[in-house]
Amino acid sequence: MKRWVLVLVVMSACKDKAKQEPKPPDKPVGSAPAAIDAAPAPAAGDCEAKVKRLGERFAALQQQKPGMLPTVIPADVELAAAAGGQPIDAQGAVVVVTRGNKVLASGNEASLADGAKLVEDLFWKRALEAAAMDRGPKKPWPLYLWVDKQVKVADLAKLVADDSYRDFKLRLLVAGDPPAAEPILEKPAVKKAHEGTPKTDSEAITYRAAGLRAASAPCETLPMAFAKSMTEAGPINELAVMADQVTKAVLECKCNMADFDVFEYSMLSIFGAFHPSPKWIELPKLAAGDTRTVGELAK
Repeated sequence: MKRWVLVLVVMSACKDKAKQEPKPPDKPVGSAPAAIDAAPAPAAGDCEAKVKRLGERFAALQQQKPGMLPTVIPADVELAAAAGGQPIDAQGAVVVVTRGNKVLASGNEASLADGAKLVEDLFWKRALEAAAMDRGPKKPWPLYLWVDKQVKVADLAKLVADDSYRDFKLRLLVAGDPPAAEPILEKPAVKKAHEGTPKTDSEAITYRAAGLRAASAPCETLPMAFAKSMTEAGPINELAVMADQVTKAVLECKCNMADFDVFEYSMLSIFGAFHPSPKWIELPKLAAGDTRTVGELAK
Protein backbone atom coordinates (compact mmCIF):
# COMPACT_ATOMS: atom_id res chain seq x y z
CA MET A 1 0.00 0.00 0.00
CA LYS A 2 2.75 2.35 -1.02
CA ARG A 3 0.40 5.20 -1.97
CA TRP A 4 -1.09 5.76 1.49
CA VAL A 5 2.06 4.95 3.43
CA LEU A 6 3.76 7.81 1.62
CA VAL A 7 0.87 10.22 2.06
CA LEU A 8 0.51 9.48 5.76
CA VAL A 9 4.24 9.67 6.49
CA VAL A 10 4.50 13.09 4.91
CA MET A 11 1.20 14.48 6.19
CA SER A 12 1.78 13.33 9.78
CA ALA A 13 4.56 15.88 10.20
CA CYS A 14 2.12 18.80 9.79
CA LYS A 15 1.16 19.00 13.45
CA ASP A 16 4.58 19.64 14.97
CA LYS A 17 6.56 20.92 11.99
CA ALA A 18 4.15 23.25 10.25
CA LYS A 19 6.82 25.70 9.10
CA GLN A 20 9.54 23.21 8.24
CA GLU A 21 10.36 22.44 4.63
CA PRO A 22 9.13 19.03 3.44
CA LYS A 23 11.67 16.25 3.71
CA PRO A 24 12.97 15.35 0.24
CA PRO A 25 12.57 11.82 -1.15
CA ASP A 26 15.42 9.34 -0.68
CA LYS A 27 16.55 9.93 -4.26
CA PRO A 28 16.24 13.00 -6.46
CA VAL A 29 12.89 13.26 -8.24
CA GLY A 30 13.10 16.82 -9.52
CA SER A 31 12.54 19.97 -7.53
CA ALA A 32 10.67 19.31 -4.29
CA PRO A 33 7.82 21.69 -3.49
CA ALA A 34 9.15 24.67 -1.56
CA ALA A 35 7.96 25.49 1.94
CA ILE A 36 5.01 27.87 1.88
CA ASP A 37 4.55 30.69 4.36
CA ALA A 38 1.23 30.42 6.16
CA ALA A 39 -1.45 32.72 4.75
CA PRO A 40 -3.98 34.51 6.96
CA ALA A 41 -6.94 32.29 7.81
CA PRO A 42 -9.96 33.13 5.60
CA ALA A 43 -13.26 34.37 6.99
CA ALA A 44 -15.69 31.65 8.02
CA GLY A 45 -17.99 32.25 5.06
CA ASP A 46 -15.11 32.10 2.62
CA CYS A 47 -13.92 28.80 4.09
CA GLU A 48 -17.38 27.25 3.93
CA ALA A 49 -17.72 28.28 0.29
CA LYS A 50 -14.32 26.78 -0.57
CA VAL A 51 -15.09 23.52 1.16
CA LYS A 52 -18.51 23.30 -0.48
CA ARG A 53 -16.91 23.77 -3.90
CA LEU A 54 -14.27 21.15 -3.13
CA GLY A 55 -16.89 18.67 -1.92
CA GLU A 56 -18.91 19.17 -5.10
CA ARG A 57 -15.82 18.49 -7.21
CA PHE A 58 -15.09 15.32 -5.23
CA ALA A 59 -18.65 14.10 -5.86
CA ALA A 60 -18.49 14.87 -9.57
CA LEU A 61 -15.11 13.20 -10.03
CA GLN A 62 -16.33 10.01 -8.37
CA GLN A 63 -18.98 9.81 -11.09
CA GLN A 64 -16.41 10.32 -13.85
CA LYS A 65 -13.42 8.23 -12.75
CA PRO A 66 -13.39 4.46 -12.10
CA GLY A 67 -11.60 4.67 -8.74
CA MET A 68 -8.19 5.46 -7.31
CA LEU A 69 -5.94 6.07 -10.33
CA PRO A 70 -2.16 6.24 -10.61
CA THR A 71 -0.69 9.69 -10.00
CA VAL A 72 0.90 9.37 -13.45
CA ILE A 73 -0.61 7.27 -16.24
CA PRO A 74 2.39 5.66 -18.00
CA ALA A 75 3.13 6.78 -21.55
CA ASP A 76 2.82 3.19 -22.79
CA VAL A 77 -0.86 2.87 -21.88
CA GLU A 78 -3.37 3.82 -24.58
CA LEU A 79 -6.92 2.62 -24.18
CA ALA A 80 -8.72 0.76 -26.95
CA ALA A 81 -11.71 2.30 -28.72
CA ALA A 82 -15.08 0.57 -28.37
CA ALA A 83 -18.47 1.58 -29.77
CA GLY A 84 -20.45 0.32 -26.78
CA GLY A 85 -18.50 2.00 -23.99
CA GLN A 86 -20.60 2.98 -20.96
CA PRO A 87 -19.97 5.91 -18.59
CA ILE A 88 -18.59 5.08 -15.15
CA ASP A 89 -21.50 4.15 -12.86
CA ALA A 90 -19.71 2.79 -9.81
CA GLN A 91 -16.38 3.20 -8.06
CA GLY A 92 -14.10 0.17 -8.00
CA ALA A 93 -10.52 -0.98 -7.90
CA VAL A 94 -8.31 -0.03 -10.86
CA VAL A 95 -5.54 -2.20 -12.30
CA VAL A 96 -3.30 -0.77 -15.02
CA VAL A 97 -1.49 -3.01 -17.52
CA THR A 98 1.16 -1.34 -19.65
CA ARG A 99 2.30 -2.21 -23.15
CA GLY A 100 5.33 -3.85 -21.56
CA ASN A 101 3.09 -6.05 -19.37
CA LYS A 102 3.79 -4.19 -16.13
CA VAL A 103 0.89 -4.30 -13.66
CA LEU A 104 0.24 -1.15 -11.60
CA ALA A 105 -2.15 -1.01 -8.65
CA SER A 106 -2.49 1.52 -5.83
CA GLY A 107 1.00 2.94 -6.32
CA ASN A 108 2.65 -0.48 -6.60
CA GLU A 109 4.15 -2.24 -9.62
CA ALA A 110 4.60 -5.92 -10.49
CA SER A 111 5.32 -8.14 -13.45
CA LEU A 112 2.44 -9.84 -15.23
CA ALA A 113 3.37 -13.09 -13.47
CA ASP A 114 3.05 -11.43 -10.05
CA GLY A 115 0.06 -9.25 -10.94
CA ALA A 116 -2.53 -11.60 -9.47
CA LYS A 117 -0.72 -11.60 -6.12
CA LEU A 118 -0.68 -7.80 -6.17
CA VAL A 119 -4.45 -7.69 -6.76
CA GLU A 120 -5.03 -10.28 -4.04
CA ASP A 121 -3.09 -8.31 -1.42
CA LEU A 122 -4.10 -4.76 -2.34
CA PHE A 123 -7.72 -5.24 -3.35
CA TRP A 124 -9.25 -8.66 -2.68
CA LYS A 125 -8.13 -9.20 0.94
CA ARG A 126 -8.72 -5.56 1.89
CA ALA A 127 -12.17 -5.50 0.26
CA LEU A 128 -13.21 -8.68 2.08
CA GLU A 129 -12.03 -7.28 5.41
CA ALA A 130 -13.74 -3.93 4.85
CA ALA A 131 -17.02 -5.61 3.90
CA ALA A 132 -16.88 -7.89 6.95
CA MET A 133 -16.43 -4.85 9.22
CA ASP A 134 -19.12 -2.80 7.43
CA ARG A 135 -16.52 -0.34 6.19
CA GLY A 136 -17.00 -1.12 2.52
CA PRO A 137 -19.53 -2.52 0.03
CA LYS A 138 -20.35 -6.21 -0.21
CA LYS A 139 -19.07 -8.33 -3.09
CA PRO A 140 -19.01 -8.54 -6.03
CA TRP A 141 -16.99 -5.37 -6.55
CA PRO A 142 -16.20 -3.59 -9.82
CA LEU A 143 -12.61 -4.03 -10.91
CA TYR A 144 -11.58 -1.86 -13.85
CA LEU A 145 -8.76 -2.93 -16.14
CA TRP A 146 -6.94 0.08 -17.66
CA VAL A 147 -5.04 -1.88 -20.33
CA ASP A 148 -2.93 -0.71 -23.23
CA LYS A 149 -4.56 -1.64 -26.50
CA GLN A 150 -1.43 -3.47 -27.69
CA VAL A 151 -1.44 -5.95 -24.80
CA LYS A 152 -2.12 -9.48 -25.99
CA VAL A 153 -5.43 -11.03 -25.03
CA ALA A 154 -3.60 -14.20 -23.98
CA ASP A 155 -1.47 -12.20 -21.53
CA LEU A 156 -4.50 -10.48 -20.03
CA ALA A 157 -6.18 -13.89 -19.73
CA LYS A 158 -3.27 -15.12 -17.61
CA LEU A 159 -3.59 -12.14 -15.29
CA VAL A 160 -7.33 -12.53 -14.58
CA ALA A 161 -7.42 -16.33 -14.42
CA ASP A 162 -6.35 -16.32 -10.77
CA ASP A 163 -8.85 -17.06 -8.00
CA SER A 164 -8.25 -13.62 -6.48
CA TYR A 165 -10.47 -12.16 -9.22
CA ARG A 166 -13.49 -14.33 -8.45
CA ASP A 167 -15.28 -11.77 -6.30
CA PHE A 168 -14.91 -8.92 -8.79
CA LYS A 169 -17.04 -7.79 -11.70
CA LEU A 170 -14.35 -7.38 -14.37
CA ARG A 171 -14.69 -4.35 -16.62
CA LEU A 172 -12.38 -3.31 -19.43
CA LEU A 173 -11.80 0.42 -19.67
CA VAL A 174 -11.97 1.93 -23.15
CA ALA A 175 -11.39 5.38 -24.56
CA GLY A 176 -13.76 8.04 -23.27
CA ASP A 177 -13.45 11.76 -22.62
CA PRO A 178 -10.18 13.71 -22.34
CA PRO A 179 -9.40 15.61 -19.13
CA ALA A 180 -11.58 18.67 -18.61
CA ALA A 181 -9.97 22.10 -18.68
CA GLU A 182 -8.90 23.02 -15.15
CA PRO A 183 -8.52 26.78 -14.55
CA ILE A 184 -6.69 26.08 -11.30
CA LEU A 185 -3.67 25.01 -13.36
CA GLU A 186 -3.18 28.62 -14.43
CA LYS A 187 -2.49 29.79 -10.89
CA PRO A 188 1.28 30.37 -10.57
CA ALA A 189 1.97 28.17 -7.53
CA VAL A 190 -0.27 25.40 -8.87
CA LYS A 191 1.27 25.57 -12.33
CA LYS A 192 4.74 25.24 -10.80
CA ALA A 193 3.68 22.24 -8.72
CA HIS A 194 1.96 20.58 -11.70
CA GLU A 195 4.84 21.08 -14.10
CA GLY A 196 7.32 19.80 -11.52
CA THR A 197 5.56 16.46 -11.05
CA PRO A 198 7.95 13.55 -11.77
CA LYS A 199 7.11 11.21 -14.61
CA THR A 200 7.00 7.96 -12.64
CA ASP A 201 4.14 7.06 -10.31
CA SER A 202 6.16 6.24 -7.20
CA GLU A 203 8.17 9.46 -7.38
CA ALA A 204 5.06 11.49 -8.20
CA ILE A 205 3.25 10.14 -5.11
CA THR A 206 6.14 11.23 -2.88
CA TYR A 207 6.28 14.64 -4.54
CA ARG A 208 2.53 15.20 -4.25
CA ALA A 209 2.51 14.19 -0.59
CA ALA A 210 5.29 16.69 0.14
CA GLY A 211 3.31 19.36 -1.68
CA LEU A 212 0.21 18.56 0.36
CA ARG A 213 2.17 18.86 3.59
CA ALA A 214 3.65 22.23 2.67
CA ALA A 215 0.38 23.65 1.38
CA SER A 216 -1.86 22.44 4.20
CA ALA A 217 0.27 23.39 7.21
CA PRO A 218 -0.69 24.35 9.89
CA CYS A 219 -4.10 22.63 9.51
CA GLU A 220 -3.71 20.01 12.25
CA THR A 221 -6.87 18.05 11.50
CA LEU A 222 -5.83 16.75 8.08
CA PRO A 223 -3.35 13.99 9.08
CA MET A 224 -6.06 12.12 10.99
CA ALA A 225 -8.48 12.62 8.10
CA PHE A 226 -6.04 10.90 5.76
CA ALA A 227 -5.45 8.13 8.29
CA LYS A 228 -9.19 7.48 8.58
CA SER A 229 -9.47 7.47 4.79
CA MET A 230 -7.39 4.29 4.84
CA THR A 231 -8.47 2.65 8.10
CA GLU A 232 -12.22 3.28 7.81
CA ALA A 233 -12.61 2.25 4.16
CA GLY A 234 -11.69 -0.49 1.77
CA PRO A 235 -10.16 -0.21 -1.71
CA ILE A 236 -13.58 0.21 -3.32
CA ASN A 237 -14.92 3.16 -1.31
CA GLU A 238 -11.70 4.91 -0.22
CA LEU A 239 -12.37 8.03 -2.31
CA ALA A 240 -15.85 8.44 -0.86
CA VAL A 241 -14.54 8.15 2.70
CA MET A 242 -11.68 10.52 1.92
CA ALA A 243 -14.04 13.12 0.48
CA ASP A 244 -16.08 13.05 3.68
CA GLN A 245 -13.13 13.06 6.08
CA VAL A 246 -11.07 15.71 4.30
CA THR A 247 -13.88 18.22 3.86
CA LYS A 248 -14.79 17.88 7.55
CA ALA A 249 -11.14 18.32 8.56
CA VAL A 250 -10.70 21.46 6.46
CA LEU A 251 -13.82 23.00 7.96
CA GLU A 252 -12.64 22.10 11.44
CA CYS A 253 -9.33 23.91 10.96
CA LYS A 254 -11.20 26.79 9.27
CA CYS A 255 -9.16 26.51 6.05
CA ASN A 256 -6.14 27.69 8.02
CA MET A 257 -3.41 26.56 5.66
CA ALA A 258 -0.48 28.03 3.78
CA ASP A 259 -1.87 27.72 0.25
CA PHE A 260 -5.43 26.51 -0.29
CA ASP A 261 -4.96 26.54 -4.08
CA VAL A 262 -2.06 24.07 -3.98
CA PHE A 263 -3.93 21.97 -1.42
CA GLU A 264 -7.02 21.92 -3.67
CA TYR A 265 -4.92 21.04 -6.71
CA SER A 266 -3.27 18.16 -4.84
CA MET A 267 -6.62 16.80 -3.70
CA LEU A 268 -8.11 17.07 -7.18
CA SER A 269 -5.09 15.13 -8.43
CA ILE A 270 -5.82 12.32 -5.95
CA PHE A 271 -9.37 12.18 -7.31
CA GLY A 272 -8.09 11.92 -10.91
CA ALA A 273 -9.15 15.36 -12.16
CA PHE A 274 -6.19 15.66 -14.53
CA HIS A 275 -6.61 12.24 -16.14
CA PRO A 276 -9.04 11.19 -18.91
CA SER A 277 -12.49 9.90 -18.00
CA PRO A 278 -12.66 6.47 -19.64
CA LYS A 279 -15.72 4.39 -20.40
CA TRP A 280 -16.09 0.67 -19.83
CA ILE A 281 -17.37 -2.54 -21.35
CA GLU A 282 -17.89 -5.90 -19.71
CA LEU A 283 -14.67 -7.87 -20.08
CA PRO A 284 -15.29 -10.34 -22.89
CA LYS A 285 -14.46 -13.99 -22.30
CA LEU A 286 -10.72 -14.43 -22.70
CA ALA A 287 -8.99 -17.46 -24.20
CA ALA A 288 -5.45 -18.40 -23.21
CA GLY A 289 -4.42 -18.96 -26.81
CA ASP A 290 -5.97 -15.78 -28.25
CA THR A 291 -3.31 -13.97 -30.30
CA ARG A 292 -5.35 -10.78 -30.78
CA THR A 293 -4.59 -7.54 -29.01
CA VAL A 294 -6.91 -5.92 -26.49
CA GLY A 295 -7.59 -3.24 -29.09
CA GLU A 296 -8.88 -5.89 -31.48
CA LEU A 297 -10.86 -7.57 -28.70
CA ALA A 298 -12.69 -4.37 -27.80
CA LYS A 299 -13.95 -3.65 -31.32
